[in-house]
Amino acid sequence: MEWLWHRRKPLAALLLITLLVVQMPARPLQWLFPRDRLVLSGLTGTLWSGNATRAWLVVDDQPLMLGRVDWQFRPWRLLWSEPLSVTTSWGDQVFQTDLGVRLTGRLVMSDARINFDTEVLRRFLPIYLGGSAGGRFEHVVWGPQGIEGAQGVISLRDTVWTARSGLIPLGSYRVDLRDAPITNEQTAETDSPDREVIKGIVSTEEGSLQLDGIVSLSQVGYDVSLSAKGPVAKDEGFLRAVSVVATPTADGFDVVLQGAL
Repeated sequence: MEWLWHRRKPLAALLLITLLVVQMPARPLQWLFPRDRLVLSGLTGTLWSGNATRAWLVVDDQPLMLGRVDWQFRPWRLLWSEPLSVTTSWGDQVFQTDLGVRLTGRLVMSDARINFDTEVLRRFLPIYLGGSAGGRFEHVVWGPQGIEGAQGVISLRDTVWTARSGLIPLGSYRVDLRDAPITNEQTAETDSPDREVIKGIVSTEEGSLQLDGIVSLSQVGYDVSLSAKGPVAKDEGFLRAVSVVATPTADGFDVVLQGAL
């Protein structure tokens, strides 16, 4: 008790500073992010626990609406887990995750869930795919050179080909993602950017286009190997539409792609 009494002033000052930080309003957050990349409006609450009534990202000069954003920071989880919980919602578009930075400097996203309409992708990529997409991830890890691992499931539901030739129902699919194992030959090159870090198994849940295969990802590129079967895989109009990436086979077609990120 005597030790505590002699240090009562610095301890009181520390307590006061802590209370001030905890109660600091959320409004200064809008000054921490570049407004040409992230816009927050209607900020309420504190830096530790608050929300923005509307937010959007700017990607390739196009606004990507995030909608309402809620966050909560739990400092007691700093040393053993991900202390920041973030949720965004805009209609059926939902993103929820826990975020943290490890002592190695790697950013970790855990217990994540995402759901969105594929129409969002059409604003940024030349794809003709309708439907909804979602995912649940145990973890996703980013390092200095890019993504380093992920474990979870990506789902594509009720997909439809929406090219000018007409609407063609395709089906529903899933991709089971796992951290790619390190082989004995790769042990000495675990930090190599071209080492495979994620492997995904593609399977068909239902539909007239049956897809099966493997996708893999490194920090610098991707590799896709898929086989397509079923009625749609033999449709002449659809085959012409995908002829740039498809190689005809007896049962349908194959897709083999490699590229840089």
